[in-house]
Formats: sequence, structure tokens, C-alpha cells
Amino acid sequence: MAAFLGLSAVVIMTPGQDTALTIRNTLMTLAWLSAYAMVVARAGHVLRRPRIRRAYEAVMGAILVAFGVRLAFDQR
Repeated sequence: MAAFLGLSAVVIMTPGQDTALTIRNTLMTLAWLSAYAMVVARAGHVLRRPRIRRAYEAVMGAILVAFGVRLAFDQR
């Protein structure tokens, strides 16, 4: 019984395909966030313009209202 538990622990702790997939996805998420942060940092002054800010807030408001309506009427 102890040999089975020892061997099971070794097999469970050995990295496999699921570990590789998790690491890959994590590194992609980090790469995406880094690229997004650089773009936002460079374009931040454009997004602070009042006209662009109002348009952005209007679009985001419409999206959030539509999402809320969809959640309210979801029959599942």
C-alpha cells in the first residue's frame, strides 16, 4: 500500500501536458497584458480627450446595459 501511495505521489507531481498547457496559457496572458499596457501607456493621452472619453463611455454604457438586459431575461 505504501509503495502504491509513493508511486502515485510521484506520478501526480510529475509535470505533464496539463502543466505545459497551464504554463503556456499563463505566459500568453502575461504577454497580452504587457502588450496591452504598452499600447495604453502610449495612447493614454488620446483616451483622455473629452470627446473620445464621452464616446468610449457611451459605448461601454450601452454594452453594460445590453449585458444586464440579457442577464435579466436569461431563462436558464
